[in-house]
Amino acid sequence: NQSVRPDGRGLFKSRKTTLSVGVVSTADGSALARLGDTSVMCGVKAELARPTLTAPREGWLVCNVEMPGMCSAQFRERDNSMRASSSLSSQLQRLLVGSNVVSPAALLVAEGKLAWVLHVDVWCLSYDGNVLDAAVLVVLAALKSLRLRRVEVAEDDEAAKPQVTSDDRVALSLGALPIPTSFGMVEGAPGGVGGAAARTVVFVDPSSEEEELVNANFYIAADAEGRLHGISKAGDAELSKNVTITCAEMARARAKKRKQLI
Repeated sequence: NQSVRPDGRGLFKSRKTTLSVGVVSTADGSALARLGDTSVMCGVKAELARPTLTAPREGWLVCNVEMPGMCSAQFRERDNSMRASSSLSSQLQRLLVGSNVVSPAALLVAEGKLAWVLHVDVWCLSYDGNVLDAAVLVVLAALKSLRLRRVEVAEDDEAAKPQVTSDDRVALSLGALPIPTSFGMVEGAPGGVGGAAARTVVFVDPSSEEEELVNANFYIAADAEGRLHGISKAGDAELSKNVTITCAEMARARAKKRKQLI
């Protein structure tokens, strides 16, 4: 049956997803996500810094993803680990900043003097494919759980240190929540979707085994209101207009369901 995958799923069946928050006591916000046998953890640390000269009214966030050798044998070689970590870090940063998940203005404490910097660190604990989807979910959940300390800065005294009220914290206001849905494409196999060529198969939430076999993989990010926030493809297989439209509708529907977890 060409519509049944190695793990028994249909082409458009995602693996079970679970989320837990508050898993790292030393972080200002944290979460753990499981997508099938892929597990990722996120810790967000908030630090105070002076705003940049080019953006005196803004704070910023920095994303970092780690794919250590312990999560899978394929990352035991340092080059493989660093390459995957760098690629995922860039994708995560681009998606979060581009979708304005956290408004830089919301991180400002005092113009030109003080702003919050959010260090968003993600660790893959076990790898079985589709880390990006799991990473974005865990980051959004961690940011939602984040509580920032109230800080007061004396406006008339440049030398005065900021006064931090450690027992008084406020939630961070989040903007759109872009939730990606990842797909794999295999050419030269019976089947198709959305008017694709008869020998091109598209499927959702690829496992690590399937990722090694695909001719291309891509994700479409959408929010629960149906807005699209981005599409990215890697690989040589052509992504047709009909396939894109069909998969975008799947991404919209999946985003509505996944938001309920966050």
